[in-house]
Amino acid sequence: MIESRGAGAGYSQGAIFDVYISPTALARDTRYRYRFIATDGKHDAVGEPTQFSDQRYFLTPK
Repeated sequence: MIESRGAGAGYSQGAIFDVYISPTALARDTRYRYRFIATDGKHDAVGEPTQFSDQRYFLTPK
């Protein structure tokens, strides 16, 4: 992760964050899973990362 920018309320209120990643930091045509440390709408913010989930992923361009 290169940069993140918060918007809205704090973590405890489920803030939305944009995350910017360098194009060279990720392999092309690869599926990456991700997780949240704060509230993601599925788990309470408890200071620990949520578990990885196959429903949370993105695919990088070919």
